[in-house]
Amino acid sequence: MSPHDALAAASKEPALTDILTERRGPGRWTNVHKPVTGVLWTNESVVGFEPAPTPDNDPQAVLDAIAATSGTATKVFDILAAQFGMTIAEGELDRWTARQKRRG
Repeated sequence: MSPHDALAAASKEPALTDILTERRGPGRWTNVHKPVTGVLWTNESVVGFEPAPTPDNDPQAVLDAIAATSGTATKVFDILAAQFGMTIAEGELDRWTARQKRRG
């Protein structure tokens, strides 16, 4: 599964979306190391996860958690960041990549 296919969006009506369409502008993100390596992010309208492009890095556990958590995108991100994430950063979402695991 490619990073573009592995994006989940959570809002009042969870839906899949294109990573390049939604991961823009101001937002928050956190690195995730377990259960899968990648970056959990929100622009406060949607929540997404971009897995790091490494072998055997199946994002399904995080995608399932996004889909199963109810609430606004902000609430969903806060819950999952506390569960899976590390330090939460804020800034321009389109300035980082999962490969770098930081802002670009």
